Amino acid sequence: MSLERSRYEVIVSHIALIGCGGMGTGDLADFLRLPEVECLALCDVDQHRLDETVQTVQELRGRAPDGYRDFRKVLGCQDVHAVAVAMMKSASRSEGTFSARTTRSPKSLAAISYPSRAI
Repeated sequence: MSLERSRYEVIVSHIALIGCGGMGTGDLADFLRLPEVECLALCDVDQHRLDETVQTVQELRGRAPDGYRDFRKVLGCQDVHAVAVAMMKSASRSEGTFSARTTRSPKSLAAISYPSRAI
């Protein structure tokens, strides 16, 4: 059975990522394998990690996404259609949960939560 590409079009083309750690950038790399997907914004509280991820996206796509340290600014980006949230469970509890209901954002949110580890 052959699948027609038109039946499986990518609906979301402009994405953002909150959480630029190892798992978040891994998820972002998977998203960017699709030529129709463009990353417009990144967010992380760690400025160094944010800068590295912005640089990586620029090298891959030729355009640097906007970088933010406050997740609310990402949710306010008008051109972003979907936001992937990648953070440890301990951080999500301490900094609040990300949901369309609590942030009053019409964007699609994909919450990607990873178990925290004691260091």
